[in-house]
Amino acid sequence: GIAHEIGTPLNVIAGRARLITEPDATLDESRTHAAAILEQSERVASIIRQLLDFARRRGPQRDQTSLLDLARRVLGMLRPLAAKRQVELILDGDSVAATAPLDAMQIEQALGNLVMNAIQAIAAGGEGGQVRVAVQTADKASPAEAGGWPEEYAVLKVQDNGTGIAKENISQIFEPFFTTQRAGEGTGLGLSITSEIIRDHGGWIEVESQPWKGSQFTVFLPMSPQVEKPPPG
Repeated sequence: GIAHEIGTPLNVIAGRARLITEPDATLDESRTHAAAILEQSERVASIIRQLLDFARRRGPQRDQTSLLDLARRVLGMLRPLAAKRQVELILDGDSVAATAPLDAMQIEQALGNLVMNAIQAIAAGGEGGQVRVAVQTADKASPAEAGGWPEEYAVLKVQDNGTGIAKENISQIFEPFFTTQRAGEGTGLGLSITSEIIRDHGGWIEVESQPWKGSQFTVFLPMSPQVEKPPPG
């Protein structure tokens, strides 16, 4: 799968480069080919960055971080790309100014992956749509595998009205290299990296989805510094 992800843009790059070298290539044609080469080169670089993130992930370097400011930055960065795909990115008006000890760069990457995933799910439907991000807080017990302790969490919600996820795929979406996208459209690493980042922060992700009605990813991040706790009970 990864070989195909890299091989496809490399074939485009080689083919366009050959066309530029043709004696009868016009300046306008060469510019068009050069633009395609640049676009596909950036795609290869993005895939390689994802592979490196997956293979050499470092532990989080935490500082008190505003999730609201972080969400605004991520949405601001992705709005031009979303607009090209007729997708509107919205920060929920009821969002709160939650802060938590986070590695801001890692959480920006995780949230960016979730928003990109939502954009792609909407674009696959071909009719445009909305991605809504909310920042909240919640008092909640973590899942049993995370200790089962009640705690206060900062919450990031990413909701879309895209194609949704089939029930049989929900349990697999965080597995490395698993993807429901067509060949050449995704490495299957984005959600896996996101899951690992959130887990490294002592949090977890919950997923709700219905085919052709959309999906909601809810991220829970501890608002207090993580300390070693005895088993519950």
